[in-house]
Amino acid sequence: MSEQAMNSASAEDSLRQECWTNAIHAYGTSYVFQQRQRRLKRAQLWITYSGIIIPLLMGAILLSFGLKLPGLSIMIAGASVLLIGQLALSTWSALAGWTDQLAYANESVVSNESLSRRFADLGRTPPKGTRFRTEFDLLRTEDSARRDQDLRQHLTEKELRMGMRAALRQFERKCATCGQVPTSMKATDCDTCGKF
Repeated sequence: MSEQAMNSASAEDSLRQECWTNAIHAYGTSYVFQQRQRRLKRAQLWITYSGIIIPLLMGAILLSFGLKLPGLSIMIAGASVLLIGQLALSTWSALAGWTDQLAYANESVVSNESLSRRFADLGRTPPKGTRFRTEFDLLRTEDSARRDQDLRQHLTEKELRMGMRAALRQFERKCATCGQVPTSMKATDCDTCGKF
């Protein structure tokens, strides 16, 4: 094999490795935003549900039993406390931008899953010749733009470690620090894929 052919094969192997590394990182980021998405959906569902069900229940009780129902004042006081809590949580949600955060998480999950899948496909079956480098560069540019946007969402170290564990598990890869291939999402003491 000529030196030029060996260099070409080495460059292709290096690009394939980079494809897999980027697939892992994109999948991990997708997992982090999936977790945020679930948490925000649950919180918003609870806010919406409590804002509707409490007044409906009180109205139904009053319509069914009237104003002479024993313990009505206690029920009204309890419902008022719950509604005050619901109002405080709704205000916090609006001020913290939970709706915008949920929309961003939805977008990031879809985009990062797509990037991960496309990097993995490119690493698994790269096209021949210079087309490989061209496709890789285009995909890396898109990935770089997505990473810049995701970094503005203040990902925590714990979230990054959780995402790394999810990605290593998904792609059945060893952690560079602990040398283990994760088989579950149970946190470990590893500084790279645990402690979340």
